[in-house]
Amino acid sequence: MGGLFVLYQYLLQTSTGVMEPDLLKVFRINTLDYGFLSSTFFYTYVALQIPAGIAVDEWGARRVLGAGIVICALAAGWFGMTHSFHAAEASRMVMGFATAPAVAGTMYLAANWFAPSRFAMLAGLTEMLGMLGGAVGQQFLAQCIADFGWRNTMYVSAGVGLVLAIFFWFIVRDRKSSTPTHEALPEKQPVRRILQQIMCLPQVWLYGLLSGLLFAPLAAFASLWAVPFFMAYYHIKLQLAASMSSLMFVGAVLGNPLAGWCSDKMKRRKPIMLIGTLGLLGIFLIMLLLTTIPLTLMFGLAFLLGLFSGAYVISFAAVSDITSIHVRGTAMAFINMMCILFGAPILQPLIGYILQVENHQVLTTAGKSLYTVQDYQHALFVFPIYLAFALVVLAFARETYR
Repeated sequence: MGGLFVLYQYLLQTSTGVMEPDLLKVFRINTLDYGFLSSTFFYTYVALQIPAGIAVDEWGARRVLGAGIVICALAAGWFGMTHSFHAAEASRMVMGFATAPAVAGTMYLAANWFAPSRFAMLAGLTEMLGMLGGAVGQQFLAQCIADFGWRNTMYVSAGVGLVLAIFFWFIVRDRKSSTPTHEALPEKQPVRRILQQIMCLPQVWLYGLLSGLLFAPLAAFASLWAVPFFMAYYHIKLQLAASMSSLMFVGAVLGNPLAGWCSDKMKRRKPIMLIGTLGLLGIFLIMLLLTTIPLTLMFGLAFLLGLFSGAYVISFAAVSDITSIHVRGTAMAFINMMCILFGAPILQPLIGYILQVENHQVLTTAGKSLYTVQDYQHALFVFPIYLAFALVVLAFARETYR
């Protein structure tokens, strides 16, 4: 059930990626504003990761996540109703606020209900459900928007969230009822001490940075800019571009649990992250340096990009290895904060800014941008730079030998 909330979060988080023509037209905005509109989700999401983790440690996942689902569903309905750009930004911020505890709360449930030796695989399965939400957001929502309009699609999304909240409240429990209280409940510690235990570990910072650098292709490219990039590259319609973009999330659906399973089997963390980083770097260089990639090959590259991106989930397992169970909810929230921070909040508007400033393009009355594939390739070259930096950071991260 926690994983379904993560799926729902990703569905809403990536929904703007298939709404570009509609949002540009309805709100009369440019690509820079469009990037900011999508990224506002992450401002509150990132800012509240540590408080959300502390709340989960204090009150349990059932209450915190249950309330979050209800608020998120109401915000989705608000987004569908609004005719104001600033109100749309505010509703996206409320969605980010409500979904902030989703990943940390689900990891908390995994830590309390399963053996530590299975945590990396369970973290991968949790993120797998999130990527499935991204795939649904890119493919299914694109079709719904084409058939029923983006507003009606958001209303249905809000209704789905409210139904999920009802099931969540009746099904979820924070820990096994048969487990002795002194084992199930972590010892209460002051918030300051919890934060000190996490912030004073350099390896937590390094693995958090790695998670952000490796997750950035999914958070900023697959979630927002992949669809317009593919449309410009092949001059194809929205639905086909969304299908290609959704393959990145399908790849991540397999990549996340596969990375966790391989890491648990190897009892190593760094080799999986190295393979993922090198794979992502190679794929982006192919996409951004060539202008004649066959359509079928691009489908394969999109899938492999998602598959290699799954390596970011190893950061959760590495930090779980080196932190105490008493602070694990907060530690997972911290890594999730770092995971998001370096992707969407920075890169989504930055890519829009590069497109807007360097090329000085305008919008047509239909709400479609006039940028060429070369414009997108230049703007998207921030991803190879990110991944090259990830190789440097990985050299300083220590193996945990779980």
